[in-house]
Amino acid sequence: MEPPAVERKLTAILSADVAGYSRLMGDDEAATVETLTTYRKVFAECIDRHRGRVVNAPGDAILAEFGSVVDAVACAVEIQRELAERNQELPSERMMRFRIGVNLGDVVVREGAIYGDGVNIAARLESLAEPGGITLSGSAFDQVENKLPLAYVYLGKKEVKNISKPLRTYRILSKPGSVAHRMSQARRGIGGTWRAVLLVSMALAIVVGLMAGAWVVFFRIGAEPGLSHRDRGSPLSEKPSIAVLPFTNTSGDPDQDFFSDGITDDIIAHLAVLRGLKVIARDSTFKYKGLSPDARQVSRELGVRFVLEGGVGSAGDRVRIDARLIDSSTGEQLWAERFVRSAGEIFTVQEDITRAIVAELGVNIPENRQMRDPGHAAAGPEAYSLLLRGRQEQWKRNKGAMARARVHYEAALQLAPRYAAAKVQLGWLHYTDAVEGWSSNYWGSLNRALELGKEAIALDSRRGIAHTLVGYVLLTRDGNAGRAIEYCERGLSLAPNNGHVVMVCASIHSWTDGGSRALELARHGMQINPVPPAWYFNALGMALWRNGQNAEAVPVLEKCRAMKPNDIWCPANLIVAYAKLGDREKAAASAEALRRINPQVTSNFFTIGFQDSVLSKELADIFRQVGISPEME
Repeated sequence: MEPPAVERKLTAILSADVAGYSRLMGDDEAATVETLTTYRKVFAECIDRHRGRVVNAPGDAILAEFGSVVDAVACAVEIQRELAERNQELPSERMMRFRIGVNLGDVVVREGAIYGDGVNIAARLESLAEPGGITLSGSAFDQVENKLPLAYVYLGKKEVKNISKPLRTYRILSKPGSVAHRMSQARRGIGGTWRAVLLVSMALAIVVGLMAGAWVVFFRIGAEPGLSHRDRGSPLSEKPSIAVLPFTNTSGDPDQDFFSDGITDDIIAHLAVLRGLKVIARDSTFKYKGLSPDARQVSRELGVRFVLEGGVGSAGDRVRIDARLIDSSTGEQLWAERFVRSAGEIFTVQEDITRAIVAELGVNIPENRQMRDPGHAAAGPEAYSLLLRGRQEQWKRNKGAMARARVHYEAALQLAPRYAAAKVQLGWLHYTDAVEGWSSNYWGSLNRALELGKEAIALDSRRGIAHTLVGYVLLTRDGNAGRAIEYCERGLSLAPNNGHVVMVCASIHSWTDGGSRALELARHGMQINPVPPAWYFNALGMALWRNGQNAEAVPVLEKCRAMKPNDIWCPANLIVAYAKLGDREKAAASAEALRRINPQVTSNFFTIGFQDSVLSKELADIFRQVGISPEME
């Protein structure tokens, strides 16, 4: 008797499982089973609507097949958005996130089940997906690339278990969010036909596109009034350009965000020391935190050619870091690596990542220049963790957060008294307390900032941000222009791509010589931080009016005032810019705004730092004309 013929067919396979299922079951079996049962119904109903069938559903896994890849991918996207919406109703520790892989492949059919490499590949793709995400094989991507209103990123060719050839893989950039509810409501309202799903998907794409467009207009165009396209930078600039996106916290614990953010900060800082590389500053790249932007989007919005992204997770004393370098012009993944190390080895991993990037981009590292901070390793993981928690608070730039940051920095210095990184961060905190008026002892805060800055330099003279701190304090406290410029230029030579070093030095030059160097630095700062904080606009506006470009200064300073309504420096500079344009009415209105912020304000706080005595007298006259005298009446 001849053996029965083997039935084979080409089919679209969807494979899914629950990320962190064992943890969920270990924490609460009954709640996990209840949620899983509910979510399985979502899968079953969606698969049925898209003309698919559930082949098998053991444990937390689901295997389904479809006659069309378009149907399979549309179903996967709809499921992830529906589950994201339902997860919002659960505590963060009980959220159930599925990973989904979709493949187009040949399978063997027997008694309703399917077998073969086509199924195995779908399972491997699912394991490559992020929780809540979808990964496609190259064969599946080729079928849907131009048929659904979705964005994709190429992940490169992946070696996976029991598959002989590397897999070409893609990730769908379809971030579940607030539009999920509107999508599901629309879906329920117009029925389950393919035409309805397509219309909903198109509407969603239009909404997302409009939101993205508005974001770009506000932050990309509105953020840089007075700057030409050349000034903003270009993905095709002569030297390589890179944006390091916030590494994702993959630990499952939101409290660990400080750690993934801190790793990102340190990689940016390590790259910022290289003159042959344009590195986008943290303020700009962290606008993407919690999002999944396509590399081409990042390229358009930040003016870069290369994008680094990744994730950080920890379990016990082990840390896992995944990093990927993408060429935004092609979507090609140039380099990817996974590091699993002990917590004490985290600093070596940062150096490994940084060196791999500069090697890929062909950038030279100066002789004897370490691409990591040896002070972190010497201080130890506990002190480093406190430093990262302090920095996370300090980035919030408000009085309460600064107070919390101080507690972390001082605790780090209790553990490691020679920790230069903690000293310089604490120094900047004291300086900010003084100039923002938050300190009850203005001169004491400035003195402490200077002391900490000098101590940090003595411990590690290569810290550009420490030199800049010392320069700023010397100018603010003593009016020592020569030493201030000396320190700030030294800081620039050590960290030419650190946006804060650049903009502080621009401010110092505005206060002192007021020449073209101030404007040159301010424009450079805006290039490497195209989505900057308010004080960048103040520094640029000041540099503009100091160079006689009063009309250009006004919209920049108005942007500053809109972003930070309670800041005293933006309206003070606006008084000068409007007065120099001859617009006394708007100068007076700016003075009134300044008095509302601080009724005790005098002009001395603004004029005393200028090294040009003629200019100081001119400014005092301008302020007097709008009712602000040098001293309190």
